[in-house]
Amino acid sequence: MRHMTHNEPPKWHFLALFFGLMYVICHVSTAQASPYRPTNPDQVLEKLPRDFPQLTLDPRTVAQTPSDVDAKLSQIQKLLEYAYLQGDPRALGQATALLQRHPMSSNNVPLLMLRAQAAQANHQFAEATKFLKQVTQQQPNHSEAYLQLASIELVSGHFNTARQSCELVRGLDALVLRLVCLAQVDAMTGKLADTAAKLQKISQLLDTLNASQQLWVQLIQADIALRLNDKILMAKILKQLPTNNVPALTARADWLMAQGQWQKVYDLLKNHTEHEGLLIRWLTSKHRLKHADAIEHQKLLTEKIAQWRRRNDQAHYREQASYALLAESAKQSLNLARENWKTQRETADMVIYATAALRSKSQVDIQALLDWADSTRFEYPIVLQRLIAAQNTIKPHTQDRVK
Repeated sequence: MRHMTHNEPPKWHFLALFFGLMYVICHVSTAQASPYRPTNPDQVLEKLPRDFPQLTLDPRTVAQTPSDVDAKLSQIQKLLEYAYLQGDPRALGQATALLQRHPMSSNNVPLLMLRAQAAQANHQFAEATKFLKQVTQQQPNHSEAYLQLASIELVSGHFNTARQSCELVRGLDALVLRLVCLAQVDAMTGKLADTAAKLQKISQLLDTLNASQQLWVQLIQADIALRLNDKILMAKILKQLPTNNVPALTARADWLMAQGQWQKVYDLLKNHTEHEGLLIRWLTSKHRLKHADAIEHQKLLTEKIAQWRRRNDQAHYREQASYALLAESAKQSLNLARENWKTQRETADMVIYATAALRSKSQVDIQALLDWADSTRFEYPIVLQRLIAAQNTIKPHTQDRVK
């Protein structure tokens, strides 16, 4: 195992997110409420946000003319962008429903890209990859397709193939995107500090990128700053990150939590509790601040967990693992985290798996994580240091070896 040289963040940072809610959730009933079924088809169940993309075409009909197809694809794109930025499953559901109205055999490249985007959002990575391969077969120089392939491979922890996809992004117009793509792989494979410096230079070219691409670069930098506990870099990124979308809010909240700034976490997220990840962070801040009404808001999280379980929702294994760790048992959390680890290996996935392994005192899983970090050269000093320390102290007979 390589030597850790980065400054160690505050001691409690590693477990802050996951153990901060222990008191909260242990008082929440885990019973699943029965789903509500309206009897009146005209009954209004919920009003959509004002900025929710409006359907301009009848979603029940199949577009016939090229202009209708273009209009519907534009509508789907807006829904998918809204689903990503606002974490709204309703927009993703509408986009998926609209896509189902088109023949699956269609070789329309924009349609295939949207199918891939929707599949990736639904955590159907193999399906998304299939659509992207169809695109690159038709257009071997389709940079966006290779960037999306690299994104899927990164999430899945396939860093070598992710790098190969990045290298297939060619052309002067895509040079910056290629550099960012490669830097993101480097950040996961032993070049964290070097990547931070490289992205500092690349960030001077952000004006050449659109808003979503700029956000992509900023989120990579935020992840690097968090793992390095780099206050100077994060201060710069926080000035750039927007405050009105879920990915940016998550990055802001994680940094504030790592610094123990609970009041700022509360103020940041108090109007964003509709998203489960932000809800968990907000509840953590409420209990850290000892708010009297904290227990009253626990039901929001319980209801979401119950919905996922009813649907057998595998896309939220990470969140379910967090909930199980806090509310039910370390053993169940470890099972869920391990299942999540099979398909998702981003920083947050590594942290919840490591947390569950440590709580369960599972030497098998601790060793698996250390072996993975050693083979990929993944860097997150405080997490790896805790795993190494546990590896040296856990006695074999106390291990929870969950098969």
